[in-house]
Amino acid sequence: MTAMIRFPKEKLLSSKQFTSIQKDVLAALLDDHEAYTIDEAKQKLNDYLNKEAK
Repeated sequence: MTAMIRFPKEKLLSSKQFTSIQKDVLAALLDDHEAYTIDEAKQKLNDYLNKEAK
């Protein structure tokens, strides 16, 4: 079993995995005191972008 690597918000925001627009959204969505896997960050981004407007 391999452990999923978790990254703090700052590392994710400097990653080349995300576009600058995606990084702006993630900056607002992610908690400063939490660590996330790349997949978790992508899932939060997708959930937010696919949320129905009110």
